[in-house]
Amino acid sequence: MRKSTLFISAALTTFILAILFGVVSAYQKTAASTPPTPQPTLETVQAVAEPTPVTVEQAAALAAQFMNKQDLYSAEKSSYNNLPAYLITFSSGDKVYIGMDGQVLASVAPQQVAFVSETNTTFQDTQKAPAKKNKNQEASNNSEHEDHDNEDHD
Repeated sequence: MRKSTLFISAALTTFILAILFGVVSAYQKTAASTPPTPQPTLETVQAVAEPTPVTVEQAAALAAQFMNKQDLYSAEKSSYNNLPAYLITFSSGDKVYIGMDGQVLASVAPQQVAFVSETNTTFQDTQKAPAKKNKNQEASNNSEHEDHDNEDHD
């Protein structure tokens, strides 16, 4: 082998080792400066895994605060999108779904109902025109109401 090839190989190897040493030193410095993350204990895992559900009274208070109303009508357990929730209903018809974790899931406004009435022209026309009777009705009416000319009957 030539001496020049051997010299270039040694120089490249030294250069790569110097780069690796710099990277490892920088990593150790950053690892030492960040505090170690604490390992979760059984208590912290249970606290995170099982949030304390709110009571129906707390859900009603949250809904009243959310809607800025105090006319609470009812509070009951329900479900919203297959999630357990509380359904809080107000006297005005507004409904609020509160999740078991205390989050407002939805707010539903009451449906507006419109009544449409017919015009009075049809009613007035039927009042003016007498109803037509068939022959059987006229015959039965005549036989039931005989005129007795104020005669006394025993």
